[in-house]
Amino acid sequence: MRYVYLPLIPVLMVFFCLQSPSFAADGRVFHKMTVSIDPGTHEIKAVDTISGLDFSAGKNELILAPSLTVTNVKADGVEIPFEKPQAEAVLTFELDSPVKEVSVEYNGQIYNEVRKSTTLTFVRGDDTTGLISPQGVFLSPQSQWYPVLKDQGLALFQLNVTMHGGLTTISQGSLSYRKTSGTLEDSGWISTVPSDGLTLVAGRYWVKSRTVDGIIYSVYLSDANKYLADRLIDASIDDVSFYSKILGPYPYTQWSIVENFFSSGYGMPGFTLLDPRVVAQGSRILRPGYIDHEIVHSWFGNYVYPEYENGNWAEAITTYLTNYYFQETEEGSEAALRYRIQTMESFSIMVSADRDYPLRSFSAKREEFESDIGYGKGSMVFHLLRRKVGDETFFKGLQEIITRFGGREASWDDFRSVFEKLSGMKLQFFFRQWLDRKGGPRLLLQNVSMHMNEAGDYTVEGRIVQEGKTYRLELPVVIMTGFGRISETITVKEKVNTFKITSIVRPDWVALDPDYHVFRIVARQGLHPNLNRLLESVTQSYFMTEETARFAGQVELLFKMLKDRKGGWIIQEGDLMDALGTGSVLIAGRPDSVGLRDLGAPALEFQREGFVFQGVSYNQPDEAILYSMENPFLPGAVVTIYAGNSPGAMSRAEYIPYYGSDTYVIFRAGKPLKRGYIEFLGPKTSHRF
Repeated sequence: MRYVYLPLIPVLMVFFCLQSPSFAADGRVFHKMTVSIDPGTHEIKAVDTISGLDFSAGKNELILAPSLTVTNVKADGVEIPFEKPQAEAVLTFELDSPVKEVSVEYNGQIYNEVRKSTTLTFVRGDDTTGLISPQGVFLSPQSQWYPVLKDQGLALFQLNVTMHGGLTTISQGSLSYRKTSGTLEDSGWISTVPSDGLTLVAGRYWVKSRTVDGIIYSVYLSDANKYLADRLIDASIDDVSFYSKILGPYPYTQWSIVENFFSSGYGMPGFTLLDPRVVAQGSRILRPGYIDHEIVHSWFGNYVYPEYENGNWAEAITTYLTNYYFQETEEGSEAALRYRIQTMESFSIMVSADRDYPLRSFSAKREEFESDIGYGKGSMVFHLLRRKVGDETFFKGLQEIITRFGGREASWDDFRSVFEKLSGMKLQFFFRQWLDRKGGPRLLLQNVSMHMNEAGDYTVEGRIVQEGKTYRLELPVVIMTGFGRISETITVKEKVNTFKITSIVRPDWVALDPDYHVFRIVARQGLHPNLNRLLESVTQSYFMTEETARFAGQVELLFKMLKDRKGGWIIQEGDLMDALGTGSVLIAGRPDSVGLRDLGAPALEFQREGFVFQGVSYNQPDEAILYSMENPFLPGAVVTIYAGNSPGAMSRAEYIPYYGSDTYVIFRAGKPLKRGYIEFLGPKTSHRF
């Protein structure tokens, strides 16, 4: 991805030439495709020559989109009869004897309109099964835009595309040539790494590239966002460098950030396709869990592929390396702790018993809570594995997975086998308890006592109780004294487990895993207050103060969106006290304006101009706060305040669900300035002396 402007003027643009490799020898399916696309008519015309395996004598079937018409089929260069009923997706033909190569010529329209996402936060984005339009082209494997054998597995592709209408094409693999003439563009793409499908995208792009260490880094952007080009390229180069040191050489010759024409967050071999609103956020998408997440998929998910029928581990390890490990390495222990807390609490809030399923059953996120299973819980399982086998073995194991399974599929059992071999440990029970059970451990600290022995030392004793299913855990138990911490790891494998820890200094408190290293279900009493808790409450209401109602059109849209997707009621001032007494309440505006001066929030104080949070004044017109606390009128319920110093400060109200795991967020000009939680010890897992 690089440093050469590609302004898409009518000149020949040759990047580098690649010879077509011989694919039949290694038994891979190989698609050699010649494609012409006319966005104005939504039409595609194509010839796909499939080789690399023997087509057997008798009946053969290929899958192709129902809207596409087959005009010719050849077997080893000879035309043969075929059948593809109109509006059906199966192409059939009979062979008298096995052949090495089948060519399919076909045409038709692909135009399935984009369906808007209905989730509060980004789950899958907008969706289409395939679209050819003047605005842009999106053809994924799910579009069935090229013929595929049933159970084809991974394949290789050589693609030559003629694109009409002035659009610029991007696909997988290496760009072998690109030339433009007027509104016509020809380009060629060769994949030398097998993949589980081929995606082709086109749009009206401003393109910039830079080559570093043999990798072409590119951005395909709208004119409105082209000023971000260098920033995005620089970040991509840094991320590839960072993860190459951990995982080994980057597997592809290109990395491109492509701005889509609808909301998306897709990662394909060698490029990512992003929502234009996400791209427009600029530096905000450079933080952990955004572009770097898609880059790491270049190793895990788009180079080593999951066996999806046996569980999708790719999102778990990718989340762990980007959303977590990068923060731990580059931002420090506090950021890492915040991730662990929010991951466990979000799972505990979002994944109810009737929604839950085992991690091994996760294939993709379709609803909001599934992210907490496949991404959140999954990432913490890799954290537990790393703590069990040690850093050296953990990262060596990831490298071996990549070396052994690059261009192939790997399963959770392959991960187990590799880590067993490298660590010398038997890990079958470890993987079984974390992959095949729903939920997680539920821990309780009981019968805590402290006494001084004859030597003047203090001994703390207690019981660790597992509520629900019994797990085998290596659980940190921590004692805090006036001179620091004492931590011991207790092996927990029974329903009731005892511990005894000695300190030469009188302890202040004892807690089970206060640093949240061991994944578990957090009891309601131990959850930090946040917007997610409010939205998952049995009863919730949304209230806008009179001063806010005068200017906050975006708040009205937020309330409608929350009510439509999470339920609850939009209430008036006369109903506010009743709502506070019966459930959780989101208050948009300064609560002191409706007489609620004391909601039990000592960290937050509103003043004539602005507000003070944790002793810091925020009085700029573009500053706002999202702050959650326990409802003082109803134990277990939440009050969330969203208030700003001006109408503009609250103009991005529709985005606050993205910060649902935070206890507080300070916004400046709509961007988070500071965010986090207010530390406390969970009452069920701690004891103060």
